[in-house]
Amino acid sequence: MGAAYRIWLVILSLLKSKAPIMPLLFLLIAAQSLWASPFRWTTYTSLSSVEDLLVADSVLWLGTSGGLANFDPSNNSFDSYNNTRGLAMNATAGLGRDAEGWIWIVAPDGQITRLNPENGSTRIVTDLANEIFDVSAIVRVGTEMFLGANNGLYRLAYFQVVDNYRVIERVRVLGSFPTSIAIQDLAIFQDHLYAATAAGLARAPLSTPQFSAPAAWENFTGANGLPANNVVDIVADPNQLVIAFQSGFADFDGVTFSSFHQTAETIRNLAVVGFDVYGTGASSVFKRVGDVFQSAIGNVPGIAALAEIEVDGASHLALGIADQAERPGGLRIWDGEILSPTLAPKGIGGNSVVGVEIDSQNRLWAATGGNRNGVSLLQDEEWTAYTRNDTLDGHFFQNPPNTMAADPFGGMWIGSDFTGVCWAQPDSLVFFNTVEAAGFDEAGARLSGFPGFPNNPIARVGRTSSGDILITNQSSLTNRPLAFVSRDWIAQGNHPTPWNYFLPETDAAADETKIGQALEDPISNRIWLGAQGDNTVRTYVLDMRSTPADIGDDVWASYDPRDIQDAATTCFEDINPLVTSFAVDAQNYLWVGTPNGAYYSQGGIPQNISSLRFICLYDLPVGHRVNDIHVDSHDNKWFATDEGVAVLDPTFTWIHVFQTSTSIDYSSDLASNSVMAITSNARTGEVWLATLDGLSRLTTPYVSRSAELETVRAYPNPFRADGSQQMYLDAEEIGGRFDELRVFTLSGVLVRKLAWAQAISNGWDGRNMDGELVAGGVYLLVCTTQSGSSVTGKVAVLGR
Repeated sequence: MGAAYRIWLVILSLLKSKAPIMPLLFLLIAAQSLWASPFRWTTYTSLSSVEDLLVADSVLWLGTSGGLANFDPSNNSFDSYNNTRGLAMNATAGLGRDAEGWIWIVAPDGQITRLNPENGSTRIVTDLANEIFDVSAIVRVGTEMFLGANNGLYRLAYFQVVDNYRVIERVRVLGSFPTSIAIQDLAIFQDHLYAATAAGLARAPLSTPQFSAPAAWENFTGANGLPANNVVDIVADPNQLVIAFQSGFADFDGVTFSSFHQTAETIRNLAVVGFDVYGTGASSVFKRVGDVFQSAIGNVPGIAALAEIEVDGASHLALGIADQAERPGGLRIWDGEILSPTLAPKGIGGNSVVGVEIDSQNRLWAATGGNRNGVSLLQDEEWTAYTRNDTLDGHFFQNPPNTMAADPFGGMWIGSDFTGVCWAQPDSLVFFNTVEAAGFDEAGARLSGFPGFPNNPIARVGRTSSGDILITNQSSLTNRPLAFVSRDWIAQGNHPTPWNYFLPETDAAADETKIGQALEDPISNRIWLGAQGDNTVRTYVLDMRSTPADIGDDVWASYDPRDIQDAATTCFEDINPLVTSFAVDAQNYLWVGTPNGAYYSQGGIPQNISSLRFICLYDLPVGHRVNDIHVDSHDNKWFATDEGVAVLDPTFTWIHVFQTSTSIDYSSDLASNSVMAITSNARTGEVWLATLDGLSRLTTPYVSRSAELETVRAYPNPFRADGSQQMYLDAEEIGGRFDELRVFTLSGVLVRKLAWAQAISNGWDGRNMDGELVAGGVYLLVCTTQSGSSVTGKVAVLGR
C-alpha cells in the first residue's frame, strides 16, 4: 500500500471523527505532494570537500562540492541541501548573504541559489548561468550584492516585481587594468569597495552610481606604492586593509601602504577572528603577530576557507577542508589549542560517480572518481565508503573505476583504467593487478599492463548469466586479453588457482587485444567484446562451445559494425566503432553504445553471426556520447548520455527524457546531465543514475511483472477534473504491466483510452477523447493486457 493511500485512510478516519480542520488541511497537503507523480527524485552526494564557509546569525554554513550544509556545534550535526532540496546545482563555488537574510550559493556554472534559512524555500538567479565558472568573493553593499568572478565584477539588485535579484551591471574594466581581469577577492573598507587582482589593487567609492565606468576605479600598483602587483587575498579589520601577495603581505590605511613583510609561503584565505588576523598556507594556518604571520596549526593540507564561530560562548576558528587525493576533507574546529578531528556528514565517497550496481543481496554499490577514487556501499540508507585515504592507499585507488559487475555471492567486481580490478565485499577488498601480491595466482600477476606501462592494467568487468565474471585486459602484454572467473572460483573466496584466459582468433592481429566492454547474451551465451583503444574498429564474439577450460572448440568471430549495417540505415557514417556499453533486451535485441550514438541488431541476435545486421538509433532525444545502456524489468532501455537520460519502451517509443532543472524541455531533479551509468531494482522500481555531480535515485513504477494483474488503485481519489490535477495508478498495487487503461462511465460509455506509458507517467487529466473535462461522478477504470488479463477499479471525480 502506497504512502499517499495510507494518508488518505487517515484523512477519512479523521473526517468520521469530526477532527479539527487544521490537521486535515496538513494531511491533505502532504497527500497531494505524494500524489504529484509516481516519479520522485533523491540525490546522494558527498559533503566532505568544503569550498567556502559563511557565518550568518551565528550559524556556520559550508559550501561543498556536493551541496550546502549547516553545522550545529552543540552536537556536531549537519543539515544538508542539494538539488532535490532546491539548489540549482550541487557543486558550490562561493557563499554569501543578502540584505533579506537569504543565503547565496553560487554554482560553478554561474547559477545562484538564494536559500531562506527560516523555511528552506529557494529562488534561482540565472542571469550568470554559463557566464562565470569561479567566484572568489560575494559581498553585500546595502541592499545590493557584488560578486567577484573569473572574468570581472558583477553587481546585482533586488526587484520586487520578480521577487528576486537581477544583474544590473557587468563590470569588465577596473580603471586601467586589463579587460575582464579575474577578481581574486573583494573587501569593503572605509566606504570603498576593494578588488584584488593579479594586476594590482583597485577601489571605487560605495556611492559610485556606475561601477562599470572605468573612471570610477582607482588603481594601485607597484608604480604608486603597492609593494607588489599580484594581490592574492585581502581582508579588512577596523583599522586597515591587510593585503596578501605571493610571498608576503602589507597593510593599507586608505592613504599609505606599509612596507612589504616577507612570508615563508603564500598566505591565502585571510580572516579576522576576534581581534586577530589569520591566513592559510599550503598545509598550515598562520596567525598574525605584529608584522609576522606565525604558524598556529600545522599539517592540515587542503584548507579552503576560514571562519569565526562561537562554541559554548567562546570564539573558535573553523577550517573548511577540501578533499585531497590521500584523504577526504570536511570541517575542523580549533579552540586556540586543540584542533578537532575532521567532521563531515556521512555519505557516498565522492561526487564524481562513474558506476552504480546492485549486488545479489540487494545492496547498492557506487564507484567514484576524482579525488575520491574507490567504491561506496549503501545499506539501510547508511553509506560505507571504501575510497582512497590514509589507511586505504593501495595501487588500485590511484585511478578511477570504469565498470562494475555483481557476482552471485554478494561481491562486487570493479574495473579501472591503469590499476586493475577490485573485488569488494562489505568486510574485505581484494585487488588484482601487477603490484598487490594478495591477488596473484600460482604463477604471479593475473593481469598485465600494456606496452610502455607494464604495471598499469586497463581492465573492465562484466558478468555472465550464470554468475561468472568476465575481465578484459586491454592490450595485455601477456596476450591474455580476456579472463574468465568462474562462479565456482568465486564461491571459494580468493585463492591462487589460476583463472581461464582467452585470446581472440582472427586475422586482425593489430586489434585482437584491444577490447573493453564485455557482455554475455543470455540466449546464445556468446560473449561480446567491444572495440576499445586507439585505431580499433572490431568487436569480437566468442562462442564457448563447452567448458571455459576447453578452448579447443571455441569459435571466434569479429566485425566492424559499419560493414554490416542494414541497407535501410543512413546514419552509420556518424557511428563510432568503439563500444562504451552493451545490453540485450527481452526481445533479444543487442544494443550498443558508442562515443557518438547507439545502434541495435536488426530483428534480434541471429544464431549465425554472419547474418548480423545493425540499425543506428537516429532519433536519440538528447546527448551524443552514450555512456551506458540499461534494460529495466519492463524492457525499457535507459540511455545514459553526456546530456541527460532518454528512455525507450519496447515499442520503440521514447517515453521519458530527463535533464537537470535548467532544461527548458526536459526539466527534472537529475543531479547532472553527465550521466555515466544506470541500474535499477526490479523489486522496488528504483532507478539509480551515476552522474558527475552526485548519485540520483528515481522512484518509478517499473517493478517486476507478475503473470496476472491484481488491484487498480487510483490516487488521488476523489480526483478533481478541473485541469489542475492528474489521476495516477499505483503500479505496485496493479502487480504487473498492463497494455491499456480504459475509463468508462458507470453506464458503460467509453470516455478515454490510455496506453501504459501515458497512464503511469502522465496520468489521466480528467478529459475525454475530445479533450473536454468530464463531469463529476464515479468512473470505472479497466486495465487490460494483450494476453487477456484484466482488472478493474473505480475513481470518484469531482467536477468543476
